Amino acid sequence: MMRLFLVLNLFLMSSAMADLAVLRVLGVDIAGVFDEKPRGRERLVLETIAKCMGKGVDIELAPYGRHLSYFGSTDKFDLVATVPPGGKVSGFQSASHIDYQNVVTTLKEFPGVISSVSDLKGLDVVSFKGARSLLEGLEAAIPSFKSYQELAQQDLHTRMLMFKRVDAVISDRYIFFSHTKRLQALEPDRKELFRETKTHEVFKPSKFTVSLKSKKLRDSFNRCLEKRRQEIAEINDNFMVPH
Repeated sequence: MMRLFLVLNLFLMSSAMADLAVLRVLGVDIAGVFDEKPRGRERLVLETIAKCMGKGVDIELAPYGRHLSYFGSTDKFDLVATVPPGGKVSGFQSASHIDYQNVVTTLKEFPGVISSVSDLKGLDVVSFKGARSLLEGLEAAIPSFKSYQELAQQDLHTRMLMFKRVDAVISDRYIFFSHTKRLQALEPDRKELFRETKTHEVFKPSKFTVSLKSKKLRDSFNRCLEKRRQEIAEINDNFMVPH
């Protein structure tokens, strides 16, 4: 009986230690962000920081926007990733671990030059959920657009542009590229999905953070973030970004 008791204790202790060695991450279900193959950019950044903390990562995905409220309603996760500037989320917010560079994407045949949001006047535009409050100058410019909508499902951005239902897409450069490549692989016979595009630099990078359940964990995260800044810079430099 004593031996069985000791075995059970050892099992429980090893299970608890295994849990402590893993960061339970709530990420977003957006192409190019937390993909496993090829590995998404934010996944790589968080894996680098977690390794410094002596931890692995266990990632679950949720729709962008809803991931913040979901994190606050459950104790399943240690941190929620992809928290935008000004994002309303519970917990203890980290220093910025990643930038997202939003651009305007048009078809290559688009005749104009877009260097500011005012150049979108008279155009049909689609963007991601929450863009109007995140991107400087966008909210004020929207009344001058022919139409404007925000869609959380960002693969629709590619479809709408390629099938000429909109003139311009506002999104992170790599996220748009990743969704496009995914759709091309799924539907190789749809010639419209292979139309050439061009990007227009309009917005400053947006600095994103994570939020963690405890201050102790947040402080550990921030320390390792600073220690691994060079490695994170290399991830960003080596990540394939279309031009």
